[in-house]
Amino acid sequence: MNRIYKIWAKRLLAVFFLFSATCAAQAADSDTLMLLLPDGTPMADQRVAAWMDTAREEGVRIKILYDSQFMNLGSAAHKYRGLILPDQIHVNAADALIAAINNYVAAGGHAMLVYDFGALSDTGFYAVPKSRLSSLAGVDYVLYEELREKTIGLGHITGMESSLWKLGVPPGKSMPYNTSAIANLPAQVVTQTQSDEANYLASDSHDPGGLKGYRHSHKHRYKLGEAIERIRLYPYDRDDKEDSDKLFRGKKTKHSAPRFVPATPTDEIYGISGYVYGFLTYPSFVTRGDFAGSTLLSSPNFGLVAGVNAVGAGKVLFVNMPLTYLKGQTDGMLMHGLVRYFATDMLKMPVLAKMPKGKGGLVLNWHVDDGQAIDAIADLSQYGVWKEGPYSMHFTAGPDVNVLGDGLGMDLPNNNRARNWMKYLAGKGNQIAAHGGWIHNVYGMNANESNAADYLPYLELNRDAIVDVLGGKLTEYSAPQGNNPSWALNWLESEGILAYYSGGHTGMPFTRNYQNGQLTNAGMWAFPVTPFGPVATFEEFEELGMTHEQILPWYKKLADFSAVSRNSYLIYMHPPGAIDYPKTVVGLLNRAKELKAVNRFQWYTMTDLARFAQRHLDTVWDTTESAGGKVIFKASHPSDMTNMTWLLPVETYSVPKIRKGKGRVYQDGTHYVVTASGGKSLEFYTRQGAVNDYDDEHDDEHHDDHDD
Repeated sequence: MNRIYKIWAKRLLAVFFLFSATCAAQAADSDTLMLLLPDGTPMADQRVAAWMDTAREEGVRIKILYDSQFMNLGSAAHKYRGLILPDQIHVNAADALIAAINNYVAAGGHAMLVYDFGALSDTGFYAVPKSRLSSLAGVDYVLYEELREKTIGLGHITGMESSLWKLGVPPGKSMPYNTSAIANLPAQVVTQTQSDEANYLASDSHDPGGLKGYRHSHKHRYKLGEAIERIRLYPYDRDDKEDSDKLFRGKKTKHSAPRFVPATPTDEIYGISGYVYGFLTYPSFVTRGDFAGSTLLSSPNFGLVAGVNAVGAGKVLFVNMPLTYLKGQTDGMLMHGLVRYFATDMLKMPVLAKMPKGKGGLVLNWHVDDGQAIDAIADLSQYGVWKEGPYSMHFTAGPDVNVLGDGLGMDLPNNNRARNWMKYLAGKGNQIAAHGGWIHNVYGMNANESNAADYLPYLELNRDAIVDVLGGKLTEYSAPQGNNPSWALNWLESEGILAYYSGGHTGMPFTRNYQNGQLTNAGMWAFPVTPFGPVATFEEFEELGMTHEQILPWYKKLADFSAVSRNSYLIYMHPPGAIDYPKTVVGLLNRAKELKAVNRFQWYTMTDLARFAQRHLDTVWDTTESAGGKVIFKASHPSDMTNMTWLLPVETYSVPKIRKGKGRVYQDGTHYVVTASGGKSLEFYTRQGAVNDYDDEHDDEHHDDHDD
């Protein structure tokens, strides 16, 4: 009886998946990605959530599709725009599924193949001698039968600067990977290894990605207050042996050597870097063979890291890095950038822009730490700094700085000059908030996970002092030394804080924070700092002997990049440091004004963007494609659609026309821009593959403006 029950249960399950697949095919549209998961994987799995949240934040439509559904879809799977094959979640895969994926791509499908997807069979064994997906990747990888503990390397990641920008790596989050190419940075920040040995992560069939017991975020963490000392004392390719027993050093093995193609004569090879640490290290499988595709990223020691490979009528974006794992370890930049690249550069999909009106810009976060900062604020006013903005300006309000009783703080409750400046700056539209806990370095150097009872009062004192000057409630925050114990973040969230400065996920636009594999404090938005190589502030620039001529080009590049990418990046300054480089500050402000004059740039505060980001998440939209290629976009929000913006590639769509709601349509270079002007809903239509008849970059005569 039990056997008969099991047989019928299997048949019913098959019918269910066939029905689900049919429904999925009927509901599918060409503006949606598939995230392929093993049958039964819960949507609440935080690894799944990391992918879904990434797509939502990037404005890309995505749906979960289970293996059985994908198998049953057959050719109907091509109705979707692309297929994501995620790392970590789907390590085991049956031969039949691998065959179905190969057939999907060969017949014209597009796939994003990530790291250890399908590294093992459904029974838990490695394929011999290489991954069954090597033909899709364009190189041989997962070479466990031969390489064993050297299957996975841990090293630097490089790419042409132009490629890094396409992948969302902003200027400053990488450094030239060739000492002879360094004209703008001190030589000590580009030390490279010329050794015949390399770092490896031990792996086996119980841990094919080599990530159990390894902590990426721990490798790239510095002791609070020691940033400059780390820059002076440590080479940037240090072994990092303290992190895990899994990490070992061994003789380099043979690997593929993908070729980079410069986009311009001045395009150079850069290495991904981080604040304080310089060049960062990432896990990747050793690859073999000549890669015939387009190389995006490479490991000097281990081979191909990311590239686009043509397979039959389709294409594969192969990503040889554990993106799921990295996002969970406060390094989400590459997952976001590669998803965006797959959706927009490769697949030409429409997206809901991350920024209001789709307009990029910067967040300039001023950290006002102590008493001398008030003098510097006054001095900066003569350069017109406070006529620009708005900025996010955060104050440490207590009487001391380094030790209790030193009297070096601003003592806001008893300092009328500081109080008057704070009121003046707030009146200019700047967002005034707390910079941590009352005594800057005492809090920054000592608050930790176990002493909330001692240091929570510091946060309360700082909050109360600012509210006493301005009234109202504070909505954003930054921590001294970037020190954010979990209890502090929990308290901030309970206080209604919407946004905070973050030392994790550096180089990213604002995002919701994943840490230790979990989404934390979902009600707040993290604003990661964007560094200039291993440094980020004028004090650090000065410590390394960097000049105005070296620093300003980076600031200008970053402003330009924010405009072109339609994104926002956070930089931070201290007034006493900035006053030592007034020409540089003014140069940045002037570049911002130039971009603003052509409607390409805006200064933002954390609070403004956090509020927009939440409305962005709450905006629901879908598309319906009818016969003849007509595509109808329908969007809604519970309260307000204002400034929600869709970007549609000109080469894929015709000029959109608004049918219902209130909005504007215009062409901006390679995209049509559709922006809601208000209301709770918007509906517009366009055609795929139609001849475009809209040539002017900013032609107001072609916009549609309808009232609800």
